[in-house]
Amino acid sequence: MSFNSYGFILLFLPLTFICYYTTTHFSKKHLGKWVLLLASLVFYAYYDLVCLGILLAISLANYGFTQLLQKTPKKSTLTFGILLNIAILAFFKYFSILADSFASILHNGLEL
Repeated sequence: MSFNSYGFILLFLPLTFICYYTTTHFSKKHLGKWVLLLASLVFYAYYDLVCLGILLAISLANYGFTQLLQKTPKKSTLTFGILLNIAILAFFKYFSILADSFASILHNGLEL
């Protein structure tokens, strides 16, 4: 499901808004955050369960970093957390491009 699909616009998004609105206005306010978190996980799981696992792992790592920063605020911990997130983003953004380039170079027998 993509953001511009009919399923997202006509079903998923309105259902998420309704669930969020009802939980924040007729129940405790913090439950709305859990609704949005659950909706995000469902959205990513609909695309691919591997993506859901990656998202959960990254989210748990970031949660761990925030807990560690609250207990002992160190600039090195913050820097490591930020660099880890940038490294993960760079890996998923550029890995296939680099792998295709290297495969093309090796396949053609070109020397570096």
